[in-house]
Amino acid sequence: MAMYFKCTTNKPALSYRCGEPIVFTVTARDHCVEQKQEYIRWTVSGDDGETKSGAGSCAPGYPLVIKTSLKRPGFVRLSCNAFDACNRPLPDFDPLEAGAGAEVEKIAYCDEIPADFDDFWGNAERLVRDFPLTVLKKESVAQDVHPDFDCWAIELASPFGNPVTGLLAVPKADGVFPVDVTFHGYSLATSVVQNNLSFEPGRIQLDVNAHGLPVQIPTFWMYEKYSHLTNYGFDETENKRPETTYWYGMIIRDLMAMKFAKTLDKWDEKNLTAHGGSQGAFQATTVAAHDPDVSFLNIRIPWFSNLKGEICGYMSGWRPKFAEGLRYFDTAAGNARPLPGSDHRIFG
Repeated sequence: MAMYFKCTTNKPALSYRCGEPIVFTVTARDHCVEQKQEYIRWTVSGDDGETKSGAGSCAPGYPLVIKTSLKRPGFVRLSCNAFDACNRPLPDFDPLEAGAGAEVEKIAYCDEIPADFDDFWGNAERLVRDFPLTVLKKESVAQDVHPDFDCWAIELASPFGNPVTGLLAVPKADGVFPVDVTFHGYSLATSVVQNNLSFEPGRIQLDVNAHGLPVQIPTFWMYEKYSHLTNYGFDETENKRPETTYWYGMIIRDLMAMKFAKTLDKWDEKNLTAHGGSQGAFQATTVAAHDPDVSFLNIRIPWFSNLKGEICGYMSGWRPKFAEGLRYFDTAAGNARPLPGSDHRIFG
């Protein structure tokens, strides 16, 4: 949106200790220019159970300053909304959701690994390994493509459900290169060259759709045509068993995409990165746990973590309601136990 809040903290957001003051500084912006906003309502909620609310204003040179702290390891969330003089929300002003953490390294996993966790994922890995890699479509894409790259829209067969779809960009130069595989956040947005490909010199990029839907399609059109997927992954009946969750099909497609990436002629056969933010981080992390050839995990703010955290007193956040089938996809689950024969921990 054109109008929005900008929030900063007095320290790196994940560096606080319990009891230490956490200071949020909030300003209002219109197309990146600081502006006055007379009516702001804010709420601060913490994993320590403390909540407080207030109202304030900000103007150029006079930010809104909100102070809080945490009594236990966890996170604090700040929400701000803009109103007019008649106490009506401003529809064109983007609400603020910000946060910070205290002693986050002490946050504990609030569940137990299912007894058949390794069996379930072992079967999934075998399913992908034994399923023939079949390229159903590989169409050249030219619009918005960097001149030093070749680009294709790809479609791969998957064991069930939708195919694997995405965009592949490969340097034209001779040689072999690292491969970066990128996964999307929660939405129906499909792979679009100008939105999803960075054309970083000397690197191959494979951008993978979350749903196996057609590429190069505007997001608004995707929501019209595939409206039945608007709240995908939240069906409580589907989520009772891991095999029936929406997430199972998604991860199987992602693992097939990694299988394809490793067949590329220009891959250097050493460097394979799984990358994404939010839901994309969940996908990348899970893929990295179940594809031994992933050499680097590059994620931002992983979603789907510690799904049973409410029993330990943590805030729930936005995610599907806890169900037994989701335990197998919890981004934090694999990190709760070490790999056999090692001191290293994984996410799965």
